[in-house]
Amino acid sequence: MKKVVVLGGGIGGIEAAIFLRKYNFDVEVISDRNYFYIYPISIWIPTKEKKFEDVIIPIKEYPFA
Repeated sequence: MKKVVVLGGGIGGIEAAIFLRKYNFDVEVISDRNYFYIYPISIWIPTKEKKFEDVIIPIKEYPFA
C-alpha cells in the first residue's frame, strides 16, 4: 500500500485525504490543529446560536486518522 502525507487539515487537505483513502492509500494528515473547522456554520457563533465546539470535527474521528 502506498503512503501519502497530506499537509494541512483544512477543507482541501481533508477532502484530499478522504479521496485518497477511497483508493486504498495509507494517508497521514499533518495539521497545525487537531480539528477541522466548518466555516459555513461558524457564522452562528457571534449570534450565540452555535458554540465553537459545534463547528469543529476532531481530525481523529476521520477514517484516515
